[in-house]
Amino acid sequence: MTDVRDQHRRLVRSLAPLPEESLPGFLLRLSHRLGCSPTRVAELGGLSSHRRHVPARHLLGLPEDLALQFARVARLSTHEIKSLTLQHFAAAVPVLRSHPHSATRTNTLISVDWGMNAASRYRPACLRGDGSPIQQEFGGAWKLRRHLPLSFACTRHDRLLSDVCPGCHQPLIGLADRRLSLLQRPRVPGAHPAACRNAAVTRDNTAVGGAVVASGVMVEDAPHGIPGGGAWRWPRPEWRPAHR
Repeated sequence: MTDVRDQHRRLVRSLAPLPEESLPGFLLRLSHRLGCSPTRVAELGGLSSHRRHVPARHLLGLPEDLALQFARVARLSTHEIKSLTLQHFAAAVPVLRSHPHSATRTNTLISVDWGMNAASRYRPACLRGDGSPIQQEFGGAWKLRRHLPLSFACTRHDRLLSDVCPGCHQPLIGLADRRLSLLQRPRVPGAHPAACRNAAVTRDNTAVGGAVVASGVMVEDAPHGIPGGGAWRWPRPEWRPAHR
């Protein structure tokens, strides 16, 4: 369980969430600024009690007590904290309307399977940021809407989204201690928010350091030729079938 002493601590420094930023993306940026692991930030905010992972169910929504604790620790408002979760889209996506912390375990698993992707899809250009000093240092936002299964393209850059690392070609999320986690290797500190957190491997596919070292490949540097890097356009008007 979370250390009782941690419940009364507040972060010395924090960050303002970026527009449309997701909870895992915010944890990555904030932990990088503080020089600690995402797990440590999650523990202080009451989001992790196992020291191994950040439960994926938190992306679906946070109960009031957790939202209040995390807001106090991160020096933010509860509205800012709740806007990092998919409850923001609950009105448009019916499966998200059942709050995971008041639902049965079965309903929660259904919401995870059908209502969200634990791993975010991404567009490299979005992760490079907008050129502002804060985004030059920590990168752009991991977009919340890109955890929705129906999100497959970036309308700003007219490109399809990718869901794997361009270096190791593995999904950007996985199981931690046999539990679905919001972040891959959340106990590893020091990785840039836009860096792959999959285990670094050698040429013979053996993990470096017993599979505890993040690869560090910058997914924001993905070439256009990777899967999901192709150009994409909305259909032109003349392509649409005529109304009858």
